[in-house]
Amino acid sequence: MTSPLHVALRHRYRSGFVLEVEFDHSLSQGGTTALVGASGSGKSTILRALAGLEPIDTGRICLGEDLWLETSRGFTLPPQQRDLGCLFQEYSLFPHLTVQSNIAFGLRGRSRIERDRRVAELLDLLQLAGLQRRYPHELSGGQQQRVGLARAVARRPKLLLLDEPLSALDTPTRNDLRGLLRTFLVTEQIPTVLVTHDPADVRALSDHVVVLEEGQILQAGPTADVLQFPASSQVRRLLAMP
Repeated sequence: MTSPLHVALRHRYRSGFVLEVEFDHSLSQGGTTALVGASGSGKSTILRALAGLEPIDTGRICLGEDLWLETSRGFTLPPQQRDLGCLFQEYSLFPHLTVQSNIAFGLRGRSRIERDRRVAELLDLLQLAGLQRRYPHELSGGQQQRVGLARAVARRPKLLLLDEPLSALDTPTRNDLRGLLRTFLVTEQIPTVLVTHDPADVRALSDHVVVLEEGQILQAGPTADVLQFPASSQVRRLLAMP
């Protein structure tokens, strides 16, 4: 099963910088698309537009049959109606809630049995079992990241947005978590869009990649194809290829 994602955006900033991108592809269940580029290339703006958090001059966004943005009609679906899971660079855990309560926060309205079952499942998948009664300040950075991820996917959203989720971690922790994150995303079968500047994240986590520079798409396609056949020296440089 796939969910066709269509993104077409054009936005001019006060600085004069123009973001102009358009891409279409299917996000397979469990598939991850990486938006990669240097700082200021526009990748975070795209992610925030997907989340409904960034006003855009002109654009259209739809996932499957769900229309999220159509500026020509003056239509913008509010963020809370987009059935998204989001994990940004700051995990924004609730400091007064335990790990278990943080994860269960997104399951309000579900039965107690259903909440407990889902939380237990996520604790196991993300190697957090035994930490459910701890508070965020009692966790390492990697543990906080995993709790934030569990909360973001607890209700099984249609699309998961990850903004540099590993960037705040030290190198050994980041390396350890890549494999766990990849396995988790495949197991959960939730289509994901990942923003990163790290070529190692692209290689380890993504199935599809969109390479950006100065608000433009340099190349887009299956990760393996782009890595094997970079379209330009800029693409090669951004993916840190020899």
